[in-house]
Formats: sequence, C-alpha cells, structure tokens
Amino acid sequence: MLTLGWSDGNSFLGLDFALLSSAYKKNRYNEINPDIDKRTCGYHRRQEAVTKTTAHLVPMVKRALDMGVRAKYVLMDSWFSMPSAIADLREHIHVICMLKDHPKWLYEYQGKKLRNES
Repeated sequence: MLTLGWSDGNSFLGLDFALLSSAYKKNRYNEINPDIDKRTCGYHRRQEAVTKTTAHLVPMVKRALDMGVRAKYVLMDSWFSMPSAIADLREHIHVICMLKDHPKWLYEYQGKKLRNES
C-alpha cells in the first residue's frame, strides 16, 4: 500500500492511498475478471493496483494540494528518488529524500549536476 500523509512530527494523518499489486503479469496472483463492469470502483482500484508506483506520486500530491492541504515539501524514501520522479514532483512541491547511488543518474543541486557517491 502506498500512503500519502501529513505530519507535524508528532501526528500522522493519512490523506491518500493506493493498493498496489505488481505491474508485471507473471508476478500477480489473480487477474481482473474480464466480465467486471468497467464503471465500478472495484475495476478502477484494480487498474490502479497494476500501475507503476511512481505514476501515483504526482496525482496523489496534486489531489492533496488541490484539497487545501498546506505543505512546504514532500518527504520520500530513497525508493522514489529517481530523477524523473523528483523532477515531476518538483513542478508542484519541494522534495526531500535520500538519494540512490546509480552510476548513470545525476541530481542537480544549486545549478550543479552531482552524483550521489556513497
């Protein structure tokens, strides 16, 4: 389950979530029944479950901001620290996260392209 929440350091309020399965068919236990009505919430949840996790980041943050949540930044785990995900989120909110060390990924900081070298 992917959860977006608001915290003041003491409290945590869940704002949005996505129930996830694998984006890869071979890793799933059960497929969507082809007879299910495509207008139902259940069908939409099943479609959401097989969407890549990073594709949920921007829509979740935008929904929270559009509902009036006042946040200065989003804090994420390094699992989400791909440069493309950070750049997409950065269009809406500041991002704080631990960076992954990947030989081909560069992160920009104060106008300089840097690599996270552990």
